[in-house]
Amino acid sequence: MHAAALLLGMLPAHAILPGEEALFPPVPQPIQVFDARRQVDFRMGAPWRAFLQTEGAGWRAVFDETTGLPFRAWGPGIALGSTRSAHEVESALRAFFARHPALTGVDAGSLNLASAGYLERRDTWYVSFEETIAGVPVVGGGVDARIVGGRLVFLRVKTHPGLGSLPRALLDEPRALREAVGRGPAPWVVHKPLGSRLVLLPRDEGPAVALDLAWEVRTETQVPRGRWLSYVDAHDGTLLGLRNEIPHSTGRVLATHDTRAPDGHMTTSGLPWAPVSTPTSATYTDADGYFDLVGDTFTSSLVGEHVRVSNRSGAEGSLTFTGSEGTWTSAAASQAEIDVFVFVEHVRTWAAGWAPEVSYTDSRITANVNDTSFTCNAYYDGSLNFAIHGSGCNNTARIADVVYHEWCHGFHYYSLVSGTFDYSASEGIADSCSVLLTDDSVIAPYFYQGYASGIRDLAPNRVYPDDLTGESHNDGLIFGGTVWDLLQILEEEIGDEEANDVVSDIFVDAIKAGFTIPESYDEFVLADDDDGDLSNGTPHICEIVEAFTLHGIGPMGGLSALVVFDHEPIENQTANGRPIPVHGTVLPISDVCGSAEVAEAWVVWSTDGGETWEQTDLEVYPGLDGDEVAGTLPAQSEGTTVLYYVEAETTEGVSVSAPIGADISPFAFYVGDLETLYFEDFEADDGGYTSTALEGRDDWEWGAPQGIGGDPREAYSGSNVWGNDLSQDGAYANDCFPVLTSVAIPVAPFPDLVVQFRRYLGVEDGYYDDATLDVDGETVWRNHATNRTVGDEHHQDDQWTLASVRVTDADLDGFITLAWGLEADPGLTLNGWTLDDVTVYAPASTPNRLAVTDFQASEGVPGLRLSWTNPDLDDLDRVVVVFRDDRYPTHPEDGTLIWEELDAAPGEAIARYAPVEDLDTHWFAVFAVDAAGTWSQGVYPGYNADQGTAGPGDPEDTGDDESQEDAPTECGCGASPRPASAGWLVALGLGLAWRRRRR
Repeated sequence: MHAAALLLGMLPAHAILPGEEALFPPVPQPIQVFDARRQVDFRMGAPWRAFLQTEGAGWRAVFDETTGLPFRAWGPGIALGSTRSAHEVESALRAFFARHPALTGVDAGSLNLASAGYLERRDTWYVSFEETIAGVPVVGGGVDARIVGGRLVFLRVKTHPGLGSLPRALLDEPRALREAVGRGPAPWVVHKPLGSRLVLLPRDEGPAVALDLAWEVRTETQVPRGRWLSYVDAHDGTLLGLRNEIPHSTGRVLATHDTRAPDGHMTTSGLPWAPVSTPTSATYTDADGYFDLVGDTFTSSLVGEHVRVSNRSGAEGSLTFTGSEGTWTSAAASQAEIDVFVFVEHVRTWAAGWAPEVSYTDSRITANVNDTSFTCNAYYDGSLNFAIHGSGCNNTARIADVVYHEWCHGFHYYSLVSGTFDYSASEGIADSCSVLLTDDSVIAPYFYQGYASGIRDLAPNRVYPDDLTGESHNDGLIFGGTVWDLLQILEEEIGDEEANDVVSDIFVDAIKAGFTIPESYDEFVLADDDDGDLSNGTPHICEIVEAFTLHGIGPMGGLSALVVFDHEPIENQTANGRPIPVHGTVLPISDVCGSAEVAEAWVVWSTDGGETWEQTDLEVYPGLDGDEVAGTLPAQSEGTTVLYYVEAETTEGVSVSAPIGADISPFAFYVGDLETLYFEDFEADDGGYTSTALEGRDDWEWGAPQGIGGDPREAYSGSNVWGNDLSQDGAYANDCFPVLTSVAIPVAPFPDLVVQFRRYLGVEDGYYDDATLDVDGETVWRNHATNRTVGDEHHQDDQWTLASVRVTDADLDGFITLAWGLEADPGLTLNGWTLDDVTVYAPASTPNRLAVTDFQASEGVPGLRLSWTNPDLDDLDRVVVVFRDDRYPTHPEDGTLIWEELDAAPGEAIARYAPVEDLDTHWFAVFAVDAAGTWSQGVYPGYNADQGTAGPGDPEDTGDDESQEDAPTECGCGASPRPASAGWLVALGLGLAWRRRRR
């Protein structure tokens, strides 16, 4: 079965360079990124476990983190029964879906068979089901399956569960056609309708995917030349997507001569499959240019068995010769005509050798050369079209790489037996054809006149999704570069010729599946399989994993390791004198490419901010999905902030850590009692925080994270966060210094503080980009930095991390202000700050425990009553009260002493009567001191300071018995302390200028 007609309906057109119009992709592909922790959750979930316990034993999966369904799943072949025909294949798969409905997430009735192609050479069925919702097809949605030898070996699910009903379309088909034309780039010319249908178009909304009801409209124009694919919103007529499948050809490129490029190097070789005739008979040359024909004079043209050359700028070439040999030169035809004939035969012969079943390799294609209607480009639209030289570019028909590229667009199209035709993937596929024929990462040297450089280079590692731009030629470099790297890896192992054979063999079978770029890894592994069982690997699995992982499209997307360390970070601990448990699991990504068996593991920790590190070994033992590691950190004392990371090494020497940045971005937690003074989770509002740019653009945003550009896909708690650029591309801007500032946070009466928040930070090495936390204008934390000779040790959190910083209220004003900054240079930018759950604590430090929180100076009889609660500190030594008549005292000797309590009882409620002769207003403060001579810090009205006024008081007021012993007999006094604001603190009060020793 040839499935191409089922998939596309008409041939796409592809240029060697991008077109000039700013057209946007008609079918945007949701970006797939994977988080190790979430993958573990899905793997351990009931639906997947149920499958493993039945037919799925030994299967593995990578899950779509939006739906929880298997984005790709593979394993030992599952027998499906008879699969001799497409009908039997469909029935067998529908029965499988019915047995395991949780795998697809949708009713089997909403899946329509889109294609079922059989490759006899590999005994393989390529099967695709198209998803429909309420009868409307979802563009790109559905289920793909691969059946080898009658056994299911692979499944990919791209469905959208939970959307069972749709709104009614407000636009009819004629109105949709009018909107597509009117809102498009050529509304003034006649459009020939080529068909329309209602579809659901996916729209990526960060952690979710929305579906827009749209009309898919196809039209064709002659001037400008275009075959337009448009998606029109079925409710308001908005143009949601647009592409010209025959891109205009205005790009600039360089060219080459007929050996490969117009660089002066010429080659004479046999012309294959060219017509040769005499007045009485005719034949074709063979693959080497030889022919067998009786006669003296012969005529040949460039209308061969596989390519018909058409000269758009003059008469078509013709060669007449006598004798046993004739040679095509520029005297018989233009160089472009000769070159394109030879180059088409080069690429066609290569493809026919590896995929003879593809009809395209044995058919005749028209090659139009010397076209004067455009320059600096070439394109495929069912024919090959090449521009004449001009605008600084060589004739594109004279560049072998360009001819290979354009011919391979057709080869890709006619190879399809399932899946869809993806434009970006096709650009990468076409570039890969050139690579496999030239063994050169540079595409089209001498495209530009006088320049040996090409138009693209596949050698630099473009990585998915970071290097996506939405332009198909650029995005195709991700896949093309992967093929180049795979070729290089295999050439080092098995030699150039054999490596080319292996990659070509895998390549031509993989492209039959109609993959998108992030799906290409699956298809290469499937094409490399030799026994219908992916659980035992494939002949070249490790090389494939290595090459694809370099480009972010390996077995776990952007996760580069073959094993993942799953570890739940340690939260704050109490200082109970006991060791602190550490636990994690080392999970294999590939069971067959290297061992995930852990040889040793350890935890590395620091208590001095990372200045020095210590290491403690962890025990290793087998677990359900991977090796478990467990152990303890030593018990830590009150007030310690611990930085740590865990590491493991497999028996094959593969190292893995959590977090992935190890000592660059370690986990953190605090040991000791903490009282919450402030908490903000940004759910009700933005917390009153403000942002500004000290330089460049202010890109701070409050709202829900979208999972773009390395950002988290969801908040740590609730829905909202603060972060750099949550909604555009996810990355902070170049040459900028945006700062987010908190409200003034009340912290009185505690001078020692712990600031903690949840952090998801990605920032370039601190030598270039500076991420900082400031408290009251002083920097208390910044990202790791190296120097110019290194410069690549970037901070990249791969999960929500607890940041913990010990700070002080340095100016003792009872408030602190937090500010997060990110100063960026003009170079690399990552995802920046994402913040949630900002908390300020008072730790149980000596300065904090010396604080008095409930001092009162109130009217008494006949003078002033002072009350407080002594600090609950075992080594409390003294408590003193002083006053001034002009301002509050700032330390124990800054004023007149009116009370000194020696050997003060910790936690005791105190009430004292102070006769004050001067009844004017005074300013009173209480200070406590421990046995080491440490005084409480700061003066805070309402806590340890009060502006008391002497007066007549209440004659009936009485106090406790002990207070009466030291008070004058003519009056009484009492205490009524306020509740403490911290659990480990009790209220303090002040006495008069009396000395009291505890009995």
